Amino acid sequence: MDIQALEAAMSGMAKVESPVNEDMPVMPVIVSANPPGTPATAEASSAESPTVTPAEPPAAAEPVVLKSGEFQDIDGFHKGTGGATIYLGPDGSLLLRFEDFKVTNGPELHVVLSPYGGPEEVGGRLMSAGWIDLGKLKGNIGNQNYVIRDDVDIGIHNSVTIWCKPFNVIFSVAVLETEN
Repeated sequence: MDIQALEAAMSGMAKVESPVNEDMPVMPVIVSANPPGTPATAEASSAESPTVTPAEPPAAAEPVVLKSGEFQDIDGFHKGTGGATIYLGPDGSLLLRFEDFKVTNGPELHVVLSPYGGPEEVGGRLMSAGWIDLGKLKGNIGNQNYVIRDDVDIGIHNSVTIWCKPFNVIFSVAVLETEN
């Protein structure tokens, strides 16, 4: 395939819309069966110890915003808009959420967390130390959620990148700022 045929194919694909609309998931609160400081088994408590009644489960806590940013265009052809937010759930889980999201469509687009701060910094360094591929983009339009593994250090990740894997092309980047 020559460059003109490739550009024609990419231009055609960019016009295809693939909408998705996921709700913000309920992020559960983990409640221990044994509140801190209570014996784990009946054998562990003495006969004189008062009966311990587990505390009422806490009210459903809201997720906390850790970092957020807005998607931006990379060039005249690769464009993106909408917000990217990383949430910490009450159970300690991490979630990346896109809202009001729209990006130019392309083949096999992936969502990548990167330690680099923005499109001018990403360049060929997207896949150097610290980058995390969260998987294929679910759709090029709409609200969507991506689970972030527990072992990922969010503190070092400063951007979310929409990346075309087969052609190694960046479509859009959201620079993440820490919430106060």
